[in-house]
Amino acid sequence: MKNWKSTVSMALGAVCLVLAIAVVWIGQTAQQLQMQLQQKQNEINSGLLGQTGQKLGSSILSDMANLALSDQRMRKLLTDNGYTINVNPTSGGSASDAAPKNARKTNE
Repeated sequence: MKNWKSTVSMALGAVCLVLAIAVVWIGQTAQQLQMQLQQKQNEINSGLLGQTGQKLGSSILSDMANLALSDQRMRKLLTDNGYTINVNPTSGGSASDAAPKNARKTNE
């Protein structure tokens, strides 16, 4: 009977050891994957917030300002988000022919 108990104890100990090693390995693998994902996210963020992203953002904002001249909903959207549109009227033209000089964020 003593031999039976020691065999079961030894088997359970071995299973615990294998499971502990598996948990450590899975944790390290997950950490490596998380670091890779973080690097990719940083690359994406630097691209979006970098020089290219700023150029793209100002182009989009300029297009939105142009559209706001004829679209009341776009004008309201820009105004609600703190942007003002300064209109640079062309000589002899009406306000509807004017092109927005710029759209800038106002301090709130």
